Amino acid sequence: MPLSAYLYTQKIIAPLLNDNEWRHIVKSLRENPEYLHFKCCDSPVYARISSQGLRHFVHKNTGHCNYVSESDDHLQMKLEVFKACRELGWNAELEYIGENFRSDVLADKDKHKIAFEIQLSRQDLPTTVNRQETLRKAGIRCAWFFKRIPKDYKVNEFLPVFEIEKDDNNNQGIFHCNFRGKKIAIKEFIGLLLESSLKFRNRLTIKKKQKAMVFSFDEECWRCGFQFKTIGIWAVLESNCGLKIDSNLFNLEKLTIDTGILLNAIKKHYPNVKSIKKGNNKANIGIEVINVCPQCKAVVNCDMISSKVLQSVSEETKPENEIEYFIVSYDNGNSFDCSHWCLKSSEGFCDL
Repeated sequence: MPLSAYLYTQKIIAPLLNDNEWRHIVKSLRENPEYLHFKCCDSPVYARISSQGLRHFVHKNTGHCNYVSESDDHLQMKLEVFKACRELGWNAELEYIGENFRSDVLADKDKHKIAFEIQLSRQDLPTTVNRQETLRKAGIRCAWFFKRIPKDYKVNEFLPVFEIEKDDNNNQGIFHCNFRGKKIAIKEFIGLLLESSLKFRNRLTIKKKQKAMVFSFDEECWRCGFQFKTIGIWAVLESNCGLKIDSNLFNLEKLTIDTGILLNAIKKHYPNVKSIKKGNNKANIGIEVINVCPQCKAVVNCDMISSKVLQSVSEETKPENEIEYFIVSYDNGNSFDCSHWCLKSSEGFCDL
């Protein structure tokens, strides 16, 4: 069920027609089935409206044509990508047919060509790689949108693959892209790709300025019974591009934190804090806050506070405060090996 057909050499895109133009097409095809034609073969053309209200053309396969029928969702996704490219100032062609390939959407601007392929049905990795190579040989870059990312796929520059999901509640379109746990509307995500705000990087750069989440707890002193508040810190590292950094990816011991600035910032709000130190908690960067009883100066058990912090994080409890701290260095540098798609921020991109 293509969205387009041809009137001589002019491409007719069904969803872009106004009501009068659509009625004329329907009437003309009823009177003359050869009024429009497909580029791939001589199959008769029929005008239809899908159950989702999407205007399209029906393709009846002939013996020599390898056209594969597409779902309504596939058609809708193609249309969203096509419109996004055009609204961003790129020339875009829907359902492009090349010499040895087809593309759902082909966009070009200033000698740059990029294809967008939508894959809602399952497709294995070797098939995807082969199709990508065909496009590369034609001088075309390609980005893939998968409903189910192929098994064994690993992030790499040669094969950009992103996950999409249907979202009927999204007023910006039927689909969104799942990127790092965030839902990004297709139009916005296409903009990130076309405007070079999303680039591949082999290394992850640790952002200098970080934020630590502060959780507070009501406590009773184990020595004197005094009631007071303790705090715990959950300090997850972020890269320049805002990616949460798993502490298993690097050596925590090589990370140097400006503990003095962090302690001063905490003490302004929480006078019961005596000091901070780097702990052995691999779930975050391992900052432990030493709380003391304001009455008898007894030290609160750090392991108990760490357990409460972990529970708060797992339950997605909103932190009481967020405090900035700074990374001094990581092993005399600030980056480590980690291939990823890097989203440009105020800090720029991560290192190559």
